[in-house]
Amino acid sequence: MSTTGRADELQRLRAHVLERRAVLVVGPPGAGRTHVLEALADQLAGSGTEHCLLRGSDSEAGMPLVPFAPLLARFGVGLAAEGGPATLDVYTRLPAQVRAAGVTVLVDDLHLLTRASQVLLAQLARAGVALVATVPSLEMVPRAIKDDLGARGGWGAEHLGPLSDDAVLAMAADRLGDELSAPSAALLLRYAGGNPLVVRELLAGAAGTTTTGPAGATLGRLRVTPRLTELVDQRLAHLDPAAREVVELLAIAGPLPFAALPGVPVEWLLHHALLTRTEQPAPGAVELVDGLARGVLRDGADPTRTTEALTRGVAAASGRDGWEDVEVHLRSRLDGQVPLERVLGTAAREVARGATSLALDLLRRVEPDHAGVAELRLLLGSALSAEGRLEEADSHLVAATAAADADDQLLTRAGQELGLLLAVRAQRPAEAVERVSALAARVGDEGLRRVLHGDLVKWRLMAGMPLEEHPGALAGREASPVGRDAAAVAEVNDAVIGAMIASLDGSPAVARELVVRGTGALRRTDAVPAYVGDLLRLSHYLADAFDGRLAEAEEVAHAHRRRAATEGDPCLGMWEYATAELALHAGRVADARALADRARRHLAWRDFTGLGAAAVALRAAVAAREGDQAAADRLAAELQPEQASDVKVELHLARVRAQRHLLRGDETAAGDELAQAGLLAVEQSHRHLGLMAIDEAVLVHPASAGDRGALIAEHVHPDAALGPVLLRRAQAVAAQDPVALCEVAEDLARMGLHGRAASCLATARALLERSGRAEAARKAHLRQLTVLADHGATPWPPTDQPALLSPRELEVARLAAARLRSKEIADRCRLSVRTVDNHLARVYRKLGVTGRDDLPDALAALGGIVTGSPGPLEDADGVPTPRVAAGSDPAPTTAAVE
Repeated sequence: MSTTGRADELQRLRAHVLERRAVLVVGPPGAGRTHVLEALADQLAGSGTEHCLLRGSDSEAGMPLVPFAPLLARFGVGLAAEGGPATLDVYTRLPAQVRAAGVTVLVDDLHLLTRASQVLLAQLARAGVALVATVPSLEMVPRAIKDDLGARGGWGAEHLGPLSDDAVLAMAADRLGDELSAPSAALLLRYAGGNPLVVRELLAGAAGTTTTGPAGATLGRLRVTPRLTELVDQRLAHLDPAAREVVELLAIAGPLPFAALPGVPVEWLLHHALLTRTEQPAPGAVELVDGLARGVLRDGADPTRTTEALTRGVAAASGRDGWEDVEVHLRSRLDGQVPLERVLGTAAREVARGATSLALDLLRRVEPDHAGVAELRLLLGSALSAEGRLEEADSHLVAATAAADADDQLLTRAGQELGLLLAVRAQRPAEAVERVSALAARVGDEGLRRVLHGDLVKWRLMAGMPLEEHPGALAGREASPVGRDAAAVAEVNDAVIGAMIASLDGSPAVARELVVRGTGALRRTDAVPAYVGDLLRLSHYLADAFDGRLAEAEEVAHAHRRRAATEGDPCLGMWEYATAELALHAGRVADARALADRARRHLAWRDFTGLGAAAVALRAAVAAREGDQAAADRLAAELQPEQASDVKVELHLARVRAQRHLLRGDETAAGDELAQAGLLAVEQSHRHLGLMAIDEAVLVHPASAGDRGALIAEHVHPDAALGPVLLRRAQAVAAQDPVALCEVAEDLARMGLHGRAASCLATARALLERSGRAEAARKAHLRQLTVLADHGATPWPPTDQPALLSPRELEVARLAAARLRSKEIADRCRLSVRTVDNHLARVYRKLGVTGRDDLPDALAALGGIVTGSPGPLEDADGVPTPRVAAGSDPAPTTAAVE
C-alpha cells in the first residue's frame, strides 16, 4: 500500500506506541487514515510488536462489541449470551490483561463504534494500553473519549494534513511508472489538493487514456468518478442555494469580478475559505479554492447550465478595466463572435505569459481569410513553437517576417521567437545565429536591433562561438531614445544577459545589481516574454549559490519550483535543472537524481533556456556518481556530438568519462578529463562551474593539486566566495596539511557544499593516519560521518578507507546518546534489541568509551574540528582547535546529537 508522504506521521505514531499512549489519527475523507493505520500495523508486525487491528465498520453487525471480537477471543473473555448485553467482566478484566500482555490496539473508524464499544476503548486507554484510532474530525470523537482528549496521560491527536506537492507527484510516478508531464502534474495538483484518495481516483480514471513520451506521462481527460462526485457533494452539502449558485457559476465560468457577484453569499464563501480574492486573471477577482469542485461541477453541468453560466460571466466581465481578455475567452466559449483585433490582442498577451494552449484555442477560431495577417502568423508561430510543433511554427514565423515589410517591432519579435525555436527547442544554435543575424540586419531601429543582438550573445554561447562583444558592455550603455517601451525592452534584455554572465563568470554582487535593474525595467514593459523574469531570478539564485549562500538560495529556488509545478509554468524544468545541478555539487545525489529526472521530462515539454541536453548529461553524471556506469553511458549516448558544444553538457559528460577512468583505476586520466572540461568552461564564460570541475580534478587526483591549484588561482574571481575556498583546498592538499583541510571543510559546510566538505575531512583523515595521529584521524572521520548523515550527502570520490563507524552504528550511537533505551532504538530502527546491543558494543570499542553515559560527550566533541587559530593549531593529540575572529560569533557547526 502507498503511504507516500506520511513517513513523519508514521514515525510519530510508532513513538506513541513505544510510550504506550493513546492517540487519534485525524483526517478528512480521503486523507489516508486507513492506509496509515494499516502501514503502522505492518511496521509493528515487522518489528515483532504484538498488535490487534479492529474495524469500527464491523459495528454494522448490530451485536455489542463485535469489532472487539478478535481481542475478546484472544484473551478468552466472552459475553453473557449470544446477542445479549456485554458483561461487566469485559470492562473490568480485559483492559488489565491487554496492558499486561503489551498488545497494541489499532482501531479504524472510531466514530462508527457503538456506545458500548466506545466505552470499552476508553477503558483500555485509561488502563495504559497503547492505542491508535482513526476518526475524520475531532467533532466526531465520542464523548467517552473526548473527556480524556488532551488531558495529561490522556488521548493525543495526530492530524493528517494534505500531502506535499512533491509527495503527490511521487505517488503518481510510483503508480504510473514514470514522472508526470508538467501540464498533467499541474492538473493533478490543482484537483487533488493533497488528498491521497483524489490522487488515486484521478489516476485510475485516466488510466485508459494515459500516454508516455519524452515529456513524461500525460494523463488523458481526468474522468470524474462517482466517488469524487460524492466527495465534492460532501464538501458542499452545507451551502444554501444562493452560495451553491455562486460556486457553480465560478466553477464553469472561472474567476469573475467580486463587484459583479451577489455580495452576501460571496462574503460568506470568502469567510469560510471556499472562495479567495486574487489579482489573476484580472484585478478584483474571486475564484473557487477547491480545484476538485471546479472540475466536478464544470464537467457535470448540462449544456443549458453551461450556457447560462457563460452568459452571466460575459455580462460580469464586460466593460470592466482589466477584464477584456477574460471577456474574449468567455465570448469565444459561448458563441465565438469576437472581433479579430480583440482575439489577436488577447492571444498575444496569453503567449507572452506562457499560456500558449489558451492562445491556440482562440487563434484556431479565426476565419481562414485572415491567414495572411502578419500578427496572426507570428502568434501562431510563437504558440506552436512553445507547444513543440517546430516545423509548423517555423513556417508561420517565416511567413510573418515576409509579411512584416518594415515593421521593426514585428521583425524583432519574430527574430526572438525564431532564435528560441532554433537554438533552444531544435538545438541548432549555429543556425539561430545565422538566421537571427539576417533578421537583425533588416531592423532599422537601433534600440530594437540591440534586443536581437542581446539574444545573439546567448545563441553564440550555446554554439560555442566567440562573443563579438562582451555583454557587460551592453549592460552599461544608455538606451537609445527609441520610445519608453523599446528602451525598457532593451534595458531588460541587457540586464538578463549581463546578469547571466556575471552570475556564471563574474561578480555575484554585480549579477544581483543587474537583476534589480532588469526587474525594475520589466515593470515598465509588457513587450518581453514572461520567462524573462524567471531568467533574472535564476541569475540571482546562481549568484547567491556561488557566493557561498547555497542553503538560502535553494530555499528560494524550491519555492519557485513548487509554484511552477502547481501552475504548470514553463519555467518548471529550468528550476528543476538548477536545483538538481547544485544538489549534485552539494553531494545530495539522491535529490539530484529525482530532480534531474523531472527536469528531463519537463524541459522536453517547455524549454526556453536550452537546458534540455544539459539535463540529459546531468542525469548521466548522477548515474555515474551512483555507480551505475552502464546507465550513465546509455544516457550520454542519447546526446548528439554537436550538443557537447554547450559547455554545460560537456562538463557533465566529462564527469561520466572521469568516473569510467576511476573504475579502471586511472586517477590521472580522471583528473585530466575534469580539469580540461573545467578550463574549457572558464574560457567560455562559465568560470564558477569550471572551477568546481577543476576542484573535482583535485579530489580524484590529489597528486596534481599543486598544478590545479595554480590553475584555480589564475582564474578565481575575488568577489565570489566559492573560488577562494576551492583554492585553499587545493593548496592544503598540495601541502598535505590536514589542519587546513579541516578548516576548509567547515567553510564548505557553511556554504552548503556538504559532500565536498566531507571529502575534505576524508583527505584530512588519511593524512592524519599516515602521520600516526590516530586520535585526530578518528575525530576527523566522525566529523565527516556527521556532515554526511545530517545533510543526506554522499562522499565522492569513493574511498577504500575502512569506516570507523558504519552509518547504522552512527545512527544507533546518536539515539543512545539521546537517552533512548535499547528497546526504543530497536523499534525506531526496526532492529532486534540484541542487534542494537551488538552495535553499541562495537561503538564503545571504536570510540574508546565505556558506556552510554560517555556517548554525548564523545559525539559532541565532533563539533570541535572547525577552524585553526594563529598560534598552536593542534592540541596535544594533534586535533585542530577552533579559530574564531575577535569580536565575532562562533562559526555555526552541525549538532552532533539530535
